[in-house]
Amino acid sequence: MLTQQNFSIPADDDAYVSFLVDESVVDITTLQGSQIWWNVYPMQFACPVPDEPAVIAKTSQSGDIIIPESPALSFFVQIYEADTIGLLRNYYHEARVLNAQQQLVTVAVGVMTVLPTEGRPI
Repeated sequence: MLTQQNFSIPADDDAYVSFLVDESVVDITTLQGSQIWWNVYPMQFACPVPDEPAVIAKTSQSGDIIIPESPALSFFVQIYEADTIGLLRNYYHEARVLNAQQQLVTVAVGVMTVLPTEGRPI
């Protein structure tokens, strides 16, 4: 089952977002050896806006996505302060995994809300 994951983060803060992958979606028992992509897109009607580029893009190859060494099917995305500057609203996000068996699977989708903070820099 594809994981629907909605979450909120404060603008201009560093954050880790955790994802737990349903074993039945990827048909594996570990994410070790997998490549992961996580992208955030402008959203309209709960879907990404066609032909709009990602406003945030992270990969396991870049080190922005951490895959723990445990057998759990989980990973963490590092979001930096600079990623959310000027992003105050809802966005569509999705995570895709290319596992060691070369299967490309979308494992999570949802809404990421970037919230204003009182201490925003001027």
